[in-house]
Amino acid sequence: MRGLLYGLELCYKLKVTNIVIEVDALSLIQLLTKNFMSSPEFIYILRKIKILMEGINCTLVHIFREGNACADFLAKKGCLINGMEEFSCRNLPQQLKGLVRLDKLGMPYIRSF
Repeated sequence: MRGLLYGLELCYKLKVTNIVIEVDALSLIQLLTKNFMSSPEFIYILRKIKILMEGINCTLVHIFREGNACADFLAKKGCLINGMEEFSCRNLPQQLKGLVRLDKLGMPYIRSF
């Protein structure tokens, strides 16, 4: 949820106004598109997300985790760090570089269980 908020804030700062948001959490889509109640700790974040989404032309889409392995990798990494970390093409983690290559080639990522 925080990743979505940070991404929307970045789009706002960069004046990006047409975006497709792909998330693998169907429950997050339901929280944003329906008036489901959420825990008090998330209400503020959800409100900020909704306000930012109202200011841009965006489409919210559910995608399976395997459909965007790069985003899944970054989300997991984000849970492990304290604070914020930026990546450029030069300093991508090796595993992420491999996932980006697969994505560029249009090859599916098969998750191991």
